[in-house]
Amino acid sequence: LASGISPAQAQVLAQVMLLDAFERDFYLDLAPLVTSTDTRRGSLAETGSEMNYYAGYMPWDKHALLPAVSFGENSSLSLGFGTSEGHVLGNEFSGILGTARYSHTIYGMYHYNYGDGGDGFFAQAGLGLSYVEFDKSNSLLEEADIMVSSTASLGYRFDLMDRGRLAVSISQPVTLESARLTYDVPVARTLEGRVVREARRVDFKAARREIDFGINYALPLWDGRGEVASFAEARTGAIEENRFGVRFVHNF
Repeated sequence: LASGISPAQAQVLAQVMLLDAFERDFYLDLAPLVTSTDTRRGSLAETGSEMNYYAGYMPWDKHALLPAVSFGENSSLSLGFGTSEGHVLGNEFSGILGTARYSHTIYGMYHYNYGDGGDGFFAQAGLGLSYVEFDKSNSLLEEADIMVSSTASLGYRFDLMDRGRLAVSISQPVTLESARLTYDVPVARTLEGRVVREARRVDFKAARREIDFGINYALPLWDGRGEVASFAEARTGAIEENRFGVRFVHNF
């Protein structure tokens, strides 16, 4: 998962009883199965401008973006939908907790731009709903709710004329705000040997919200058909790291 789960939710996955081939019971803590990974499909620091964080999770032939609806000259709203295989917005579920086969997501992105020429402020915010098709065989999963996600970012671009373009930004990549799954969990045995089970709901929403800070400097190429851009990014949240890089783009 992008940012793991909270300690309170991890406790729900503790002390799960399992039976071996000889009907002997033993107890496992399933919380360690949930790990933090980088699920992003792009970075605002690398692009130096607005980007559709949702689109990267869906192949081009299983994703559609409707024409944007404008609200004045500075703001607009776009709607998109698509299907992903094997994950939901980059978050993978497999094994005893249930295996995600397909996820179907519909999302909206609000965009705002204000400025003059190459200088200007930009911001965007997105909200998504995902229905996930799970393979429940060989798992404890009973049912899954619709998952809710969000993203937001803002920044400022400085046009340095013949000296290039500078952009600074702060962004929250796509984050699960609600991802509730219900499990039928064996918890004990009676003296007669009957297995006692209980329904436990686990919310796999992000334990820590990731916030990324970025700076991007782009310099046009001599032929005017591309650019070379350098960027630096500081990530905070479950995954904390500093990234630096150079990106070269040329339109042949």
